[in-house]
Amino acid sequence: MPSEPGSEMGLPPAFAADPEVKAAFVRKLNAEAARAEAEAKACDRESDANTWRLKGEADRLNAERQQLDAERKKLDIDIVDSQIVSRVHVREEQERLAENKYHHLYHFTSEVSGSTVRDAMKMIDQWRRIAAMDSIKPEAVPIDIIFTSPGGSVFDGLVFFDYLQEMRRAGHPVSTGTYGMAASMAGILLQAGDVRWMGKEAWVLIHEITTGAIGKIGEIEDTVKWVKHIQRRVVAIFAKRAAERVIDPTVFTRPMLNVPKEDEDKYDPADLIKYVAEHPGDKVGLITRFIEKHWRRTDWTLSSDECLELGFVDEVR
Repeated sequence: MPSEPGSEMGLPPAFAADPEVKAAFVRKLNAEAARAEAEAKACDRESDANTWRLKGEADRLNAERQQLDAERKKLDIDIVDSQIVSRVHVREEQERLAENKYHHLYHFTSEVSGSTVRDAMKMIDQWRRIAAMDSIKPEAVPIDIIFTSPGGSVFDGLVFFDYLQEMRRAGHPVSTGTYGMAASMAGILLQAGDVRWMGKEAWVLIHEITTGAIGKIGEIEDTVKWVKHIQRRVVAIFAKRAAERVIDPTVFTRPMLNVPKEDEDKYDPADLIKYVAEHPGDKVGLITRFIEKHWRRTDWTLSSDECLELGFVDEVR
């Protein structure tokens, strides 16, 4: 059956025939459609706004995350840098504390002179005073001196020798040693320690006191007399230290090996053997004559083994 006019719009048949009602109803439908469309657009706009707001929030959070990541990476770098700096400082401090002066070890590698003796005495005085300040009761300061020196001034050297004896009397153990060569005055200073030692391949060179004299004959004779007196004191240093160590004095009366034929008379031990017979037990006197015999007008070079045998050192290392 065909439908009534206006029924397709949802109007009752009674109203569908009325054009005004129908037009009003159409307007109503159009208004509702427009409102629905407006609401849909508003929803779309709100949705778009929410989308942009959420996107903006996401961008902000992402930016904050990137900033935090950058700060974390910077912090990691700062920590690594700090660790590196700390290790460098620790290493530098270890290297500083490993220096010889912090272990009371002094390498005397120059000639013996006023300035080099003053430098050595200044360093040892610092060790002694620091130890005294760090302790309620003054403590002994072990002092190790290694000579690699060609020698030098006997007067300046004897200043240092007396100074080291003062340190020993004050209770500070003194060790003197040599690597390479302890020549002339350095060989005398080698005798200053409680313990005297040489490297296996080291050498000691000793000789008569060297000096120069000018002036009138009497002045020269006075200078020679004075130098001979100093020389006797130097020989006594060697002789007394050797006598402390050598048990068998016959070591000083044995014929020397490999003596050139022209020097056989010079090194003939007969006079030393006679001295022992006439002065039994006088080791210092025997060694004194032994030294004077062997260094007269020559440079007397001794290996570490020879120095050990003759009592000029206590150890060979």
